Amino acid sequence: MVNKRNLAIDLAKAFGIALVVLGHVSGPGEGTGLLNARSFVYQFHVPLFFFLSGYFFKEEETWKLFITKRIKRLYIPFVLWNLIFFAIHILTHLAAGEGFILIDTLKHALKIVLGIAITPLGGATWFLITLLQSLILYKALVAFITKPERFPNLYIVLLALLVGILGSLIRLPWNLERALVALPFVCAGHLARKKVLLERIKPVFQILLAII
Repeated sequence: MVNKRNLAIDLAKAFGIALVVLGHVSGPGEGTGLLNARSFVYQFHVPLFFFLSGYFFKEEETWKLFITKRIKRLYIPFVLWNLIFFAIHILTHLAAGEGFILIDTLKHALKIVLGIAITPLGGATWFLITLLQSLILYKALVAFITKPERFPNLYIVLLALLVGILGSLIRLPWNLERALVALPFVCAGHLARKKVLLERIKPVFQILLAII
């Protein structure tokens, strides 16, 4: 049996990818229009992906299954690609006749494994570790508010917003403040799934697809 794809989700992902590309476009002599467009895109292009990750969040998953899946899909790719990029970075320096300090190299590799550091070539991979952290935090938040007397969604939203505001005001080890800021967007995506929000606005996406 072939699973029926969700057109709204596919279009949202495609839209988000296009915005990320636009947000990273730069060059000498670029016009004001492109600068303004990039400034506008940066307001929501990454939060959109946190929203979509929250949309696929499953409350019923056990912690074991949840952690196992996120390690495979987020942590391992983060560590693997950063180590590969780090090795390329070292090799390019050696090819240029530059040396490196072994102890500093090992320390940086350890920081990559711990999710603390990235390499210059792997700058965009910060998203993977931040997404991992934000999903773990949200899983803990949902588990914390298991059976409140009334309005469980309201409690989750308020706590997520509080955590997001806190993350914008402080600095934490492991760049955890990024995960705190991402938490409200993960929460919004989760609630959108529960309320079937994207399915309700599916006709809008279909119109956009027809125009494209």
